[in-house]
Amino acid sequence: MRIRLIESDAELAAALTSSLRRAGHTVDDSAPVPTPEPDVVVAGLPARSDATPSQAPRSPIVVLVGGARKDEIERWIEGRPRWVVLAKPVSSATLLAALRDATEPRGSASA
Repeated sequence: MRIRLIESDAELAAALTSSLRRAGHTVDDSAPVPTPEPDVVVAGLPARSDATPSQAPRSPIVVLVGGARKDEIERWIEGRPRWVVLAKPVSSATLLAALRDATEPRGSASA
């Protein structure tokens, strides 16, 4: 899975990147928007200064919240096809489960 990681805490970003790569994912934590659009965005809030919700706007998102305001969270999830919000700190197992929840297709509803 291609993951766009947006995290202002360098130590946490390194730990998350390592954990996600060990699980077999490709992680992009560079400032510019990656091409192609990632399968999912993992965004730590409050966000770093160069990050905006418009980065990869069609991708599902996992938001890691550590002191973010409600309006900031809402800006990041608005219009996304799928989203999950988790409180920091988050374990690798919890993050991997959230990535599955954010990216796996939902069962179809019966009429």
